[in-house]
Amino acid sequence: MNKNKQLAINLTAQIVGFVVNFGIGFFLSPFIVRTVGSEAYGFVSLGNNFVTYATLLSTALNSMASRFVTIHYVKDDYKNANAYFSSVFFSNVFLAVAFTIPATFIVLFLEKLVNISPELVYEVKILWTFIFLNFLISIVGSIFAVATFTTNKLYLSSIRSIIAQLIRAAILFVSFSLMPKYIWYIGVASLAQNLYCTVTNIFYTKKLVPELKVKRSYFDIKKIKELLSSGVWNSINSLGSTLLESLDLLIANLFVGSKEMGILSVAKTVPSLISSLISTVVGIFMPTLTINFAKDDKQSMIDDIKLSMKITGLVTCVPISVFIILGDSFYSLWQPTLDSKVLQILSVLSISSFLVSGVVNVIFSVLTVANKVKVPAIVQVGTGLANTLIVLMLVNVTDLGIYVVAGVSGILCIIKNLFIIFPYACKCIGIKKSTFYPEIIKCLIAIVISCFVGLFVDKFVNIDNWINLIFFGIIYALIGFAIYIVFCTNKSDRAYLKNIVLKAFKKKTNI
Repeated sequence: MNKNKQLAINLTAQIVGFVVNFGIGFFLSPFIVRTVGSEAYGFVSLGNNFVTYATLLSTALNSMASRFVTIHYVKDDYKNANAYFSSVFFSNVFLAVAFTIPATFIVLFLEKLVNISPELVYEVKILWTFIFLNFLISIVGSIFAVATFTTNKLYLSSIRSIIAQLIRAAILFVSFSLMPKYIWYIGVASLAQNLYCTVTNIFYTKKLVPELKVKRSYFDIKKIKELLSSGVWNSINSLGSTLLESLDLLIANLFVGSKEMGILSVAKTVPSLISSLISTVVGIFMPTLTINFAKDDKQSMIDDIKLSMKITGLVTCVPISVFIILGDSFYSLWQPTLDSKVLQILSVLSISSFLVSGVVNVIFSVLTVANKVKVPAIVQVGTGLANTLIVLMLVNVTDLGIYVVAGVSGILCIIKNLFIIFPYACKCIGIKKSTFYPEIIKCLIAIVISCFVGLFVDKFVNIDNWINLIFFGIIYALIGFAIYIVFCTNKSDRAYLKNIVLKAFKKKTNI
């Protein structure tokens, strides 16, 4: 399949998948919050954060698996590809068994570890049981996701994700509508969603990469050591990310309050979706970057990086500018039981780091593909530790509370990326250290102008219903799109992007 057409299909499918996921979350989140309360809802995110902490150990093994399997598979070296594939699978089974023990103790003594209102203890324990069970299944089945990555057919994973999200939504809607209201229904729905994804990934593996098989005879401890030697730095990097981004709810729970934690959890919904959208777009380029690296095609890698920067810049500029303009109105309609201004401030603080990292997010993927993850990992941990210490200090000596928890990490991320990670990445791929700064500056200018125009227009309108919000959201998005195209792309970029979009709809493609 033509490379541009493949990219267009993957991009379209991934964005459709994101929109479906967003739509489901958009309608279900306020429904669940109204049903069980913001405090109970906050324990869903906190439970998932605990899973993130546990994932730090498995990341060392799994983060580089797709890279090594793909590189050998593309070279038709099925012997080594199978050695990595099977070795990772059996190691993941061992990890899942090992994680069962601490997970059991956490659930049994949960009320001694975090602050929980007495009436919620039993429900939250059941919820976390399903969350941890879901995590264990994810570990065991994770290696099978390599099939769509290795063959660069990410649109299949998008279709799978859409169906899985619909299954989750159906279970949640039926459960909360027809049965007694318990927060642990969310855990059940997520488990069903994950089981479907795992079974589908196994099917894709048999269909797309039949040469890859799980056999004990393929297990090679040397392959595990090789993966760990590279992946350990990704684990360290994930530790830094956890300290920067995933420890906030726990800190809010322990040092500010469980209700405030729930509010922060709700406020992080939109930033998480924007982050997911950026990661989704960047993820489309990961297979081609890996394949080009395996073929030692540096020029194609650079071209893909530049294209990714243009697209992620657009994905960063438009949603952020629209959200800054309409965030208050959005929350007043979406979460009428909560303070919309507080939610807006917390959300803007949470997305602040995207102003810099969004446009060049692909660079983190390039460092993984090139196996240059040691320095970024050390920097990330240092930044995460600084964030944790600063937040703990400010929470205890000021009255800023959850505003500190939400805002400090963004400031530190901006400093880290601007002055350390981006220059280092340029050095690793052999381009000028100043390469990324013009793109960042142009994106920031586009966001500022878009916000200025939008906020000026917003003074003359009254948004008090969903129809008005959607209408003006579309208007501000078109304004942001036009401003980005004018300031951040040239004629060649516009022609190329137009060609990519047109190819996605030119004719039907056999899947």
